[in-house]
Parts: sequence; structure tokens; C-alpha cells
Amino acid sequence: MLLSSFIFLLSCAFFFCLRSAEFFALETTVSCMISAANQTECKCRNKEVIVIKCVRWLVFINTLRKRQWIWIGLGDGVSEGVWKWVDRSNLTTGFWKIGEPNNYSGDEDCAFCGYGSDPVKNWNDYSCNNQLVWICEKRI
Repeated sequence: MLLSSFIFLLSCAFFFCLRSAEFFALETTVSCMISAANQTECKCRNKEVIVIKCVRWLVFINTLRKRQWIWIGLGDGVSEGVWKWVDRSNLTTGFWKIGEPNNYSGDEDCAFCGYGSDPVKNWNDYSCNNQLVWICEKRI
């Protein structure tokens, strides 16, 4: 089962200054990003897989994930090296770790937020078949 339960982490008013009012849910079980399964599961709950388009947003997400690797709604599976968000918008600002994305195993078409010495530059490409935690968002 892809989804066990969601933990609602914030009310909409608290982070209104970062992005128009939204709710967030951190998936408590791990799952693959492949076949947009997470996106489908989020849509069933009227949410989307998280899209991170600014550094303030990334810093906020880092406080939610407690040193867990999390899938973000970003991939280059359609055209290698052309990173797109699940909302179909192009990646304009990336927060990649040094040397990433590198498509190391030849099938690293999904992106995750990792952790390390740099709290901002922590994205990595990874095979969509790997299992990680993920976050859904809902704009209200």
C-alpha cells in the first residue's frame, strides 16, 4: 500500500508569507516515485506532490523532514536533463548538491531532497524505483 496516513503539519495562515495559503502532509510510509504513484495518491486527496521553487520554501521543507530523504515532484524522465515539476512547469532554480544531477546509474530520473553540510544545496537525482518518504501540498 502506498499510503498509510498523513500527518498535517501546518495550518494555512502560518506560512502565508512564503506562498499563498497551503496545507502540507508528510507521508509516513516510504514509496517509489515511479509511475507517478505518489502524484496519483496525492490527487486522490486533492493535493499535489511538493514543488519547491524558492530557497525559503526549501528551508521550510527542510524543517519538516527531520533528516529524511524525501521525494520532490521533479523529474527528467521524459527528456534526459530537462527537469520538470509535476505541475508541468520547467525547473528554473535548482538546489542541487555539487556534482548533481549526474544520472549516475543511467536511470536517475527523479529528484529528492537529501541532507548534508549544505542546508540548501541538497537535491540529488535518484532512480524512481527507490523508496523514500514524500510530501504532498494543498493550495487553499
